Amino acid sequence: MTSATPGMKAPDFEGITTGPDGHSKMSLKDFTSNGNWCLLFFYPMDFGYISPSELLALNSIKKDLDKLKCNLVACSTDSAVVHNKFLSLAPADGGVKGLSFPLLEDVNGDIADKYGVLRKSSGYTFRGFFLIDSEGIIRSRTIYDLPVGIGCERLPE
Repeated sequence: MTSATPGMKAPDFEGITTGPDGHSKMSLKDFTSNGNWCLLFFYPMDFGYISPSELLALNSIKKDLDKLKCNLVACSTDSAVVHNKFLSLAPADGGVKGLSFPLLEDVNGDIADKYGVLRKSSGYTFRGFFLIDSEGIIRSRTIYDLPVGIGCERLPE
């Protein structure tokens, strides 16, 4: 397991995303091109107890991130098919319908392993944020244990 830390080059990745624009094959470069930064969020699984509220909280700050030229992508070890179902269900039914950013599949845990957040004994990831600049350098990393949910707030107007 690699430990991706601030100041180092972010491990490259490529995978299928599911989101508002359908399915796409995307890489880290797609999220950090044209001077954009990327906030890569790892979460354990779709339909988890905490994950839907975390993703919806991130969705509430998406416009603020857009203003800062920061793309947002969330990654779990679920497949694009599971992501699609998760995105089709309303929050009242345990889904995240209306999410305005893509979910990245990592079925084999390869991306999570590169970033050092894969819990190999379970096949799930720890919760974690990686802020990656437009040059592909990790500028911040925050990792949470599984029972701890993330929190985020909108920036003041």
